[in-house]
Amino acid sequence: MMTYGQGWVLSVPEALVEKAEASCNRKSFAEIAREGDGQQELWFVRGARDEERATVRNVANYEPLSTVAESLKVSVWSHYFHWYCDAASWSGRPTGAYVRLIQKEDQDVWGQWLRWPGPSWGLSSKSSDTYEAFGYVLDGRLVSVAQVVLGPEDFAWDFGVYTMPEFRGRGFAVEACRAATESIIGHGRVPWYYYNHYNTPSSRLPRKLGYFLYSEALVSHGG
Repeated sequence: MMTYGQGWVLSVPEALVEKAEASCNRKSFAEIAREGDGQQELWFVRGARDEERATVRNVANYEPLSTVAESLKVSVWSHYFHWYCDAASWSGRPTGAYVRLIQKEDQDVWGQWLRWPGPSWGLSSKSSDTYEAFGYVLDGRLVSVAQVVLGPEDFAWDFGVYTMPEFRGRGFAVEACRAATESIIGHGRVPWYYYNHYNTPSSRLPRKLGYFLYSEALVSHGG
């Protein structure tokens, strides 16, 4: 299910169209998202107990979508916000000497990248053919990395960012993401950024970078 600000659209198998119409037509996107959002916040933000987490994990918890999808073995839902950058209105500024493209030639930083504790293409790919990673280096230490997945056939390239916990809240992620945005635009692609609704730190980044909200979506994942 996706909304672009007014109304919503829902994609289901043809056999479930009537069921979807009966379950969803009188509800807004916000109403459908509300219950599941609360359960996910219990799990991810407030630190639910193990028995509470098990309950959330095993329930497709966005009603009435979970009712529509009960025959599809859906076990997980995500509430995503999708943002994009318009190259014509992008007013990027220099990121400064602290941010750099992570390359093998920069042996110390490259070594830190291969040992990176957060999500990392560097751990699974020893070359940079499938990604670009931009690191914020503070006093020789890699503290934040924004990485772009290179999809040659895709018109929009998305990226993610991870900052070491002790360095969060100091603007390092914004600068790393600024470099990622500049690179994507330089490749002639549309910068694309998304996050789950409960990820408050990530929700601040696109606004600070001047991105535009494109859509919200409730996405199902098979079990």
